[in-house]
Amino acid sequence: MMRRTNSLLSSQSRSAVGIRALWFFERYAGLEGPGLTKRFFRFSILIALSILAHCSPFLEQPANEQISDFLPVALLFEEPGDCAFIRSPGANDFQVEVKPIPPAGCNQYGYFGADYQAYVSQERDRLVQVEAFLQQTAPTSCTATITAVQGYIASPATNPVLVSTANFAQLVGFQVVDGPRETSARINTVLTGAGFSSVDAQTEISLAGTPNLTDYESKLSLVESYALAQSDPPCQSAIQSALNLQIPGWVADQLVDPVYTAAGASSADPIFFLGRCVYGSANVGSTILCTSLQ
Repeated sequence: MMRRTNSLLSSQSRSAVGIRALWFFERYAGLEGPGLTKRFFRFSILIALSILAHCSPFLEQPANEQISDFLPVALLFEEPGDCAFIRSPGANDFQVEVKPIPPAGCNQYGYFGADYQAYVSQERDRLVQVEAFLQQTAPTSCTATITAVQGYIASPATNPVLVSTANFAQLVGFQVVDGPRETSARINTVLTGAGFSSVDAQTEISLAGTPNLTDYESKLSLVESYALAQSDPPCQSAIQSALNLQIPGWVADQLVDPVYTAAGASSADPIFFLGRCVYGSANVGSTILCTSLQ
């Protein structure tokens, strides 16, 4: 069976890329640190290309379409890597959560926003997207989940997918890692638990990719919809095909695209949205040890 090419990794989502590139600049370009000069250099090139696209009299397409072609350059100049949020709840105990956030945003501001309340507010906005997706895709099957999500929107701090204030207070740092490989132990457990052989699971992990920033921000609410419906199996069943159409092969910690796992390893390459692992002497013997963090 021929492996299906995953369009999410190659698509630039042009309709949203202009807004997202500006958001990327505003959120990350002003951060302090040794990479500041390099980041400004990259964005200077982006701006120059955008101006060229806008002003050139030789363009065959309208300027706004050309600009949308050039704006993704901001992401192409970024080094590859994902962001690990590391907390320590006890002596020699390090708990790691990895998201496909680019290296330039691998810090407290990029991961959470200006402060914890800003993070809660941002996640509330995502819940609104979750509700809209559920209402559009399976309003009858997902009645219970929709009601729960509406409650989280009304009281954002109760959102179960949030990093809790207690965990936030245990922050010890951030580290740029290769997300799928760093958290491969957890992903391997998830894939073999879904029926893949150990060999197939390892092959899939080696092929796993991460969404670009635009796709991560626009598709995360879809993955969260499935996560928030964990106690509502009819809802999960009703939305899984719609999710697979948009993100074939998605993997988020202990959750994985059930359409992909049912179709078999050759149906798609996994797309990494979230992973977890642990390290430190307090975690010796754990089945989800990080690959390189120690």
